[in-house]
Amino acid sequence: MTPLWLLLLVCTFHTVHASWWYLGLASSYQTIPVEVKQNGKQRRCSSLSFLLPRQRDLCNTEDKLLEVITKGAAIGISECQHQFRSRRWNCTTFNTTNVFGEVLNIKSRETAYLYAIFSAGIMYSVSRGCSKGQLNHCGCGQKLRVDENPDDFEWGGCSDNILFGSKFSRDFVDTVERREIGMGLMNLWNNGAGRKAIKANIKKVSIQLSFQSGGSKES
Repeated sequence: MTPLWLLLLVCTFHTVHASWWYLGLASSYQTIPVEVKQNGKQRRCSSLSFLLPRQRDLCNTEDKLLEVITKGAAIGISECQHQFRSRRWNCTTFNTTNVFGEVLNIKSRETAYLYAIFSAGIMYSVSRGCSKGQLNHCGCGQKLRVDENPDDFEWGGCSDNILFGSKFSRDFVDTVERREIGMGLMNLWNNGAGRKAIKANIKKVSIQLSFQSGGSKES
């Protein structure tokens, strides 16, 4: 995936807000804590104390959303570890709700990247969930589905599914930020940068498909 450094703003984070990232430490729904699985489908998100009320409400709107959100958070962790695998800090995680420990309190490009990559991960996972028919409130179901490549964050499905994924990411991820303070605005900027990176890759795939199908031939 193309580095996002030029798109990101860096600031000092003295409070860790993104505790929903903790879901990414579970590789599947089966590894989410027992107290979650013991609740009914419409209550399992409500038992996650590290989610904000708005996030719980969004998570409860569809049966499969918790699984999809979990996969999106896992993508964020995996992609971070891949990008930083040769660096001194290589996205080491801890089994706590702040996931990355005190590193989020440090003014760094790495912290800015984390916000972007997790926002992108949620957008990608929700859009892909739409494409696979896992979610019911998407615009296009499985129409125009093509092969996905999770390693490159490339996805070429229906544009309405992409819009749904982008909107869900914005609603779910951005809701934790306070827009009236500088820190919150910078986090929002980095969240948006992650979504823009997904859209840029989708546009690239769409152009490639157009050429392959002959749709861009000169008259």
